[in-house]
Amino acid sequence: MNARDVTPAAKPSDKFTPRSWLGLLIIAAVIATLVWSCERMTQKDQKTHDKHVTRSDFPGTWPLAIDGGTLECSVGEIFITSGDSKYRLTGTPRPHGGSDVPITNVLMNDPVSPEKKMDLVPLITAGQKLC
Repeated sequence: MNARDVTPAAKPSDKFTPRSWLGLLIIAAVIATLVWSCERMTQKDQKTHDKHVTRSDFPGTWPLAIDGGTLECSVGEIFITSGDSKYRLTGTPRPHGGSDVPITNVLMNDPVSPEKKMDLVPLITAGQKLC
């Protein structure tokens, strides 16, 4: 074997070939699709679902002094909005800086036991179905 029979090792090219650009483009497209999908899933999880409800939807169990409102599930918490007031049915009330009004402002006394308040469970259950 002489020196002419040995082929030199391939040198890495200083330039990208069209094939390598295509590979990079495909990788970038896959990454962009994954990022977009994750953002869409996060937005879907945080989407608000709502339904208008009234006293007639809960005969005998309507617990509020308002006649109706928009029941909504937002990020896993249940609210009812009537007019300009938003009442939190679940979760921790936000006394400072929150936009919700205490539900106790419109929660009626139980007609059977006036010393107790009406039960919010039927309304909360309906709200949880929106989540």
